[in-house]
Amino acid sequence: QAAIPRWELDEAVANLRRAFDYYAEAGEVARAVSIAEYPTPTHPGHPSGVTQLISQALALVPVDSPEAGRLLSRYGTATGQEEGDYQSAQAAFAQAVRIAQQTGDAAQETRTLAYAAQADFFSLRQRECIEKATRAIELGHHTDELLAQVVAHYSAMNALHPLGDLEGARRHAEAMLTGAERLRDRYWLASALSRNEIVSRLEGDWQAARNFSDRGLAVSSQDPRLLSFRALLEYETGNYGQGQVYLEPLLESM
Repeated sequence: QAAIPRWELDEAVANLRRAFDYYAEAGEVARAVSIAEYPTPTHPGHPSGVTQLISQALALVPVDSPEAGRLLSRYGTATGQEEGDYQSAQAAFAQAVRIAQQTGDAAQETRTLAYAAQADFFSLRQRECIEKATRAIELGHHTDELLAQVVAHYSAMNALHPLGDLEGARRHAEAMLTGAERLRDRYWLASALSRNEIVSRLEGDWQAARNFSDRGLAVSSQDPRLLSFRALLEYETGNYGQGQVYLEPLLESM
């Protein structure tokens, strides 16, 4: 996930598809499933083929198996964000949570709740998002699922600031940054810095917002979120020339 830019996802999924087909045809189910489980990032509204890949993998494993639970968790993320199919996503997440609880896998339950919260946010269901993210964070304290905790804080922050709870949003943004620094993943570190930039900008702390933006762009100079937020910050504070400086690479990256 940290090896290529997020916007080169289609090529990565095509490579995974070739590997999956090879192992599935060879009857090496465990390897095929492990490829389908790979945590590829998702573009909201941009189908990459991950949903279809996971569906094929699900047909290879027993319905209530731990493998099915992991695949269903990934399926919920892909179909909820890429396909915009909220109902199918939540059904997959619910089944994944049931399997995790039946098998006593708290780590998998944490991951599933975190990604279910993210799907809630993308469907503008802020209250449901906050509820699931909170459960994931509480469970995460008893597991080593650092990535899931980062994702849960990300989702909670995204849900809270549109509701006007900037204090709550800040707490989650700060906790997300602490986790992302430990995780050492470029995408999630850039994400955490962008969330802290948002809170600072909404509070009118322009210098703090620029500092977070600078740190984020140093991590990922072509990240569309960081570029768009920085252009917005400069335009909102009357620095139109500087706004254009960030708008041009944003258009290139998009």
